[in-house]
Formats: sequence, C-alpha cells, structure tokens
Amino acid sequence: MGLFKGLPMNYFYRLQIFYLSIFQPSKLFERINRLPWYQGLLHEWIADVEIAPQSRLLEIGSATGVLSEYLFSQYEVTSGVDNAPKMIAKAKENYPHIDFQVADASSLPFKDEAFSVVVASSLINLVEERQEILNEMLRVCKRDGKVLLLFPLEGFSDDALLQVSSDLGLKGFSQMALKMWHKMAKKMSVATVEDLLKESDFEILSTKEYLSGMVGTVVIGGIDE
Repeated sequence: MGLFKGLPMNYFYRLQIFYLSIFQPSKLFERINRLPWYQGLLHEWIADVEIAPQSRLLEIGSATGVLSEYLFSQYEVTSGVDNAPKMIAKAKENYPHIDFQVADASSLPFKDEAFSVVVASSLINLVEERQEILNEMLRVCKRDGKVLLLFPLEGFSDDALLQVSSDLGLKGFSQMALKMWHKMAKKMSVATVEDLLKESDFEILSTKEYLSGMVGTVVIGGIDE
C-alpha cells in the first residue's frame, strides 16, 4: 500500500473499488459476490421463494457465476448469461459444469418457456432496455414458472445505510462495497416493475425487502386464465 500510505483507510477502499471497476471488473464482481453480507442476502432471497427441486434455472447477468453456482448446488440444472465476455470466461473457468453463454439479455438465445425460474440480481435497475429485457425473461419462463428480480430500492437513506452497516458489523472493503452500492447504483421501485408488466400476461405474486429496506425483490408469475 506504499502508494496510498497516509490516506484514510476508507478512502483507500474507495479508490480500490473505483480502480477495479475500471480495469478489473471481473475481479471486483468476484470479490463483492463473495462478501458474507452479499452472499447472505442472495441466499436468503432464493430460500424465501418456493422453487421445485428439479427446476431448470437461468440467471441473467450472471457475471463471474457465483450466484449461478449456488443455484446449481440447490437445484442441479442451471444456466447463466452475461454480455461481458471476460465475466463469462471467468465463470466458465470457475464452474465448468454450468452452461454459461455470452448473450444480450434483450435477445436471449433460448426457446420460449425454456426455464422454470429466471433470476436477475441487480440488473433490471441498471439497464436502459428494461422493458425489452423483462419481456425476454418472461418469454423464456414457463407459464407456471417464476421470474425473480432483486434491485436497490428508491428512498433508502444515508442514515439507514449507516444503521445497516452497524447492524452487520461491517468494516473495511466490505463496508465500503455496501456504501458504494447505495451511493452509485441506480435504484428502482416495485411500482416500476408493475408498470413494465402492464402489457404482459404476468403479474407480481409477492414482494419482499431486505437489508432493512435497502433492497427490494419481486416474484413474477403468469396470470391464471
């Protein structure tokens, strides 16, 4: 740390995250996805949804494959797609037993109703093509299946973030990663998802908040005829 000697540690971790996001994004995603608080969030989210053991799952925006590997360990049949070749290369290196593909989420290389469950963690909030991507997720999901979305919620305050960080006992890189996610990530509301579903044959089945309201999730399913 010679170059950063004398800098406050929180400033060092911020610079580290900025550096990795620009020059080594796959390394940054890999590191964040393995943080205990982030893994705990994702695992609790998945566990709270009723998913049949033999379901075929697809993760959209799978990055380096950490969540896809967890899904595979629980449900056996999992695929992952991401539009970043370096992310997919890392995912294939780490988890060669999972089907990872480079693909545009707005034009998925799968047949209609190919999956029982389609998952996207902190993706739909980041993209401009929200409608197109959600439409594709619905297209490849079975009519009796589920689409799961997770995203940072609008209205979450800086004071609430401090409380969450304290409750989790976070320090160092882990604490800064949570803060940067809150500060930099685009946020959404459940109402936005409802608007995106207006012209579809799907509806929101349930919603839930995590990290004291920092993160929101929705479960989407087909409308009974």
